[in-house]
Order: sequence, then C-alpha cells, then structure tokens
Amino acid sequence: MSKRNSKTPTRLIIGAFAATQFLARRASPHRVNRILVSLYYEGLGDVILLTPLIANLRKLYPGASIVLTIPPAYAPLYAKHPYGLTAIPYDRRDPTTFFALRDSGPYDLAVVPFENRQAWLARAAGARWVRGFEGDKWHYRLPVDELVPYPPKIEPVSDMWARLAGGDGSAVYDPADWPAPPLGQPLTHDGSFAVLHLAASSPVRDWEPDRWRAIADWLTRRGLTVILTTGPGQGHIAEAVDPEKRHVQYRGTLGLADLWNLLAEARLLIVPDTGIAHLAKLTRTPTVVLFGQCDPAFYDPGRFWQGMAYQALLVPDISCRDQPWYLRRRGVLAGLRRCMRGADECINDRRCMRDLTPGLVLDAAQKVLDQAARACVGP
Repeated sequence: MSKRNSKTPTRLIIGAFAATQFLARRASPHRVNRILVSLYYEGLGDVILLTPLIANLRKLYPGASIVLTIPPAYAPLYAKHPYGLTAIPYDRRDPTTFFALRDSGPYDLAVVPFENRQAWLARAAGARWVRGFEGDKWHYRLPVDELVPYPPKIEPVSDMWARLAGGDGSAVYDPADWPAPPLGQPLTHDGSFAVLHLAASSPVRDWEPDRWRAIADWLTRRGLTVILTTGPGQGHIAEAVDPEKRHVQYRGTLGLADLWNLLAEARLLIVPDTGIAHLAKLTRTPTVVLFGQCDPAFYDPGRFWQGMAYQALLVPDISCRDQPWYLRRRGVLAGLRRCMRGADECINDRRCMRDLTPGLVLDAAQKVLDQAARACVGP
C-alpha cells in the first residue's frame, strides 16, 4: 500500500493525541455545548442513517454545536447545514483532515455509533465524554465512558443508533430540517418521471437487464418518463438495460447533490439495497427496494421516516442468509438474518435476487404509487 493511501500515519497521530486525553479526568458533562458524532464506516447509507441520531441530539440540545465527520465525497449533501450541524470531511488516509477535526474541538460529548474504535478518534479530537454501544473488542471499548445496551431484538438501524442520543427518541423527519443541496449540473427530464437506479455496490445485489427493461416498459405505458441511473464505473449496466437509449440515462455522472434533486422530483424510485435507497428517505421519494442479502427490517424507514411511501421486497427463507453478524460478531442482534458473501463467494447462484420477479416488483410499485396518491389527497 502506498504511503498516500495508508491509514497508519493517521492512526499513530490519533494514538498520540488520544493517550494524553485518555489520562485526563473524565466525568459525565453537566452542560453539553459541543457534540461530536463520528461513524467508522464510510458508506452513503451508513452516514444517512445517522440522521435520526442527529435529529434527536438537536431536540435534546437545541443550543449545542453539533459536528459530524463525513467522507469528503458527501460534503455537498451537508452544504446547507441540516439540523444546524457542521459537517467536517474526514479521511483516515489523510492526516491533515484529523488536524482540522482536532482544531474544531474540544467536545463535551462524543457519540460513536457502530464500532467503538471511533472512540479513539473522538478522544484524540478532545472529547471529554464518549458514548457508544456495549460489547465490541476490549481495546475499542477502552476510551468509551458510557456503554448503551443494544435493543433486545432487531429494529431499524436508524432507530437503534438514535438510542445513543438519550431521551425518548421521538424526533421525526421534517424535510424542512434538511434543505436541498445546490445543483451541480442541469437535469434533463420532461413531465412526470420514475428513476430506476440499476446497480448496488456489490454485484451480488444486481438484477438482470431484461427484468429492468420489463419495469421500464410498464412505467412507460403508464405515461411516466423513465430515467436510468448508475454509480461511477457502472455505465455498462445501463447499456445492457437500454442499448437503444430509449430512456434518459445518467451513467455515474450525477453527484450526490444532483441525485438528491432528481429524486426529490421523481414520482417513484426502484432500487436495489444500496445507499441511494437511503438518500430517497431524505427526499421522501416513493420507493421500492429490492433486498437480497439482508433483512429489510434492519433498514426500513422506522419511527423517524414514518409515513413514507415505501415497499421492501425480499424472497423469504433463503438458507444462505446464515451470517447474522453485526460488528463482525454473531448474535449481537436477535433475529437478524443476512448474508455477507461477495460475488465470488455466493453459494446459491444469487437466488435471493433471481427469485424477485418483475411481477413482484410491479405489484410493489403500484402499491407505492397508490400510497403516495393517498398521501397527496389526505384524509
């Protein structure tokens, strides 16, 4: 690994700063004026699923300054400071981003969802009190002051992480709390449209091109313009679905702010289990999500995004969903069923996705469109 991409220099710097802070006297804060929220993992969905935690912290501490570490690529989403927070780009491979975070401290409270290893970063950034979930490896727990128990059974991860705020977790999403980020490029579409996001981060979760074509044809017959989107490097999937270019295509050319604005106007999104499905929660886009490897109960809208027009599709009773791991440990969350295998490890010929037929998806799409129509009409 090149020095440019190595995480080792940043880890050494964090260790040095954390050691001095670790030896300082620690006590639960009586007043909380500055809060740090930091997540180890860098997936788009993971970062968006922190929103209920942020909202509940804001409800509990209306006057506090809240800082969130984010991967630099996600900065455009936070350009207008949702919930009044400050998003600080942080890259473990770039030590200069640590010093920017360090200069923003100290903090009265730090919250570290998911792996507690991020508590070392929080301590190095000057956090006086660190809160995280119980369990995890002992050397990750060491800098954590307050350990919160996991829920007794599986619940949406967004609701679970919101437990770390304290309080009753009663905050619900209001789109006014997250202003739309500024567009990076003009978007081309006419009239009412649906978005088909064709690919996920893992090819295990991809759906066959002929099935996407069947969905696009159905939407076209309903009078909707069809827009096909993919991530960077996935343009070949759009080519396979629509070689004649009958539909509008964005082959990895949209930034996250552009995707936000596109989804905000869409009548419908159909998408595999990937980060764009969570972005649609922020835009309140009627959504159908095709789940293969993971139980949808872990990622559904939950309390925070309640009332969203949403359908999750899953083929039940797939035997290879036999890796109920969370934090690389089995059995942390009762009832969790998932598969963590990559494309070259799949033992069931991707049956979890192959058995999701176009008919099932079309039925779900109709239900979501009907839900959205009822919400527009009201009681």
